[in-house]
Amino acid sequence: MKQKIVFLLILPLARTFISAQKNKYDIRKCCGITEVLLEDGPGRRNCTSVEKIGIRGLNPKRWRGLELKNYAINHGIPVCENREHLIPLYYHVRDQNTLDLMENGTLEYSSEIRKNPVYFSYVKYCVDSIVISHNFSHIDEGDISEFAYACIDVSRSISDIVNIWVFPIGIGISMGCLTLTFLLYCLLPQLRDLTGRFILAICAFLTASYAIRLVDAFGLHDPNVDRLATEFVKHCCVVGAWLSLNCMGHHVWKVIMADSVFTRVTDGRRCCYYSLYVIVFTTVILCTALTVHYTVVDTDPSDFALSLIPLGIFYIPVILLLLVNIFFYWSCSQQIGKQLVYNRSMQHFQVNFDLYSKLLMVLTSCGIFQTLGLLNIAALYYIGIVFSILQGPLIFLVAMCRTRVAYLFKKYFCKESCCLCCGGNGEFIELASTELATIDKLRAKEDAADGEANKSLLDRWGDANTNTTKDKELSKSLFNVRERGKEGSETPLMKVGRLLKTNSVNLATLNFGWRRETSV
Repeated sequence: MKQKIVFLLILPLARTFISAQKNKYDIRKCCGITEVLLEDGPGRRNCTSVEKIGIRGLNPKRWRGLELKNYAINHGIPVCENREHLIPLYYHVRDQNTLDLMENGTLEYSSEIRKNPVYFSYVKYCVDSIVISHNFSHIDEGDISEFAYACIDVSRSISDIVNIWVFPIGIGISMGCLTLTFLLYCLLPQLRDLTGRFILAICAFLTASYAIRLVDAFGLHDPNVDRLATEFVKHCCVVGAWLSLNCMGHHVWKVIMADSVFTRVTDGRRCCYYSLYVIVFTTVILCTALTVHYTVVDTDPSDFALSLIPLGIFYIPVILLLLVNIFFYWSCSQQIGKQLVYNRSMQHFQVNFDLYSKLLMVLTSCGIFQTLGLLNIAALYYIGIVFSILQGPLIFLVAMCRTRVAYLFKKYFCKESCCLCCGGNGEFIELASTELATIDKLRAKEDAADGEANKSLLDRWGDANTNTTKDKELSKSLFNVRERGKEGSETPLMKVGRLLKTNSVNLATLNFGWRRETSV
């Protein structure tokens, strides 16, 4: 009788306890109820009893200030699926990571790399305290950290592959193409005319812009990298490239629209004017955008993304420059079409105009698709990435695949059989200023040739042998070369030394490779 009474009294209490346990949310603890994890080396973690560890104040039943007894505890490390990996997650007071256990038993995790929080159910994680017994990590030896194992899918999607691998590698290839173009136009004195200087400026600005994009892709995880500074520098480089292209268009437009095509100008003076134009306007636009960002626009100090007003200050001038360049292109094409019928000298200016028009098309098309890529449309985003990658190789093809550049490259870097070693035949003029003397001498010979029409046939036969090489010498003057004896050919090492000596002489005279430019 007494046993029945005890059973009737215990039965309601058991039902109450079972119902309370059913109302608790499930969590998972990595070790037993009286154990914690002990890490005695990198990647070596074992469940160890609290009594054996011997650290006072270590409570295995608490985690991040929460009492684990308020949850339905499951023990053991979770079992991950095929594409998932068991990833260790640490939380320490000095870290920027977030590792929280919510009321419904879900684990929330976020870090500097994973800005958006990730949630795990109790079958995909386990939590526990961990004691560090080594000094090979960012946590000091003997410190206690909160720890969790989580099953995370580490497989890469197509977008991750594009953003992490394809885009940075493509940006690196574009930077290599621009750098190679810059070096060739900078080292060869025959290419350092005013048009070559514009190409140097465009390559320099775009290379800096691509470098900032690589910083955006990899360097923003570094606390020493300021996103605000990188964005301002990137937009300034874009504006500088368009200002350099505008200078090139103005130079081509002014020469083609001039009344006399035989005027001689000084490249150095024009270079100073164009350089001041680019520097002053870029500085004014940058200072205006900085002032508006810090005084007019109300932004969160922790958010360094530029708002629409500073971006408009950067890119409204770019749109105006595009319209001005379109005007230069249209007026020059009309003028060239009229004068090619009557003036064969206009063919010389058409070379620079073709170079300018191709650069304009490349920068315009790439800029348009890069701007459309900022919209929240996946297709336009990937098209913008493709054009960003192709911009450097396209500029390389436009600037390097020219008859004059190919001729100079072959003469300097190639021998008769191969182009893998510096061999040329030594026909380059050391000082760039001697090109004008060569052209003036050939022009004087052409003027003297006009008087030969009144000579007799006997006199013409006597001068036949001296006039056979005139056309060949004139054609070579267009490439700034002269003929030398075959017996005095130089070795490749002597060739490189003479080129460095020539560049050092130009730097010593503060000429920077500038030479007078003639229109014939």
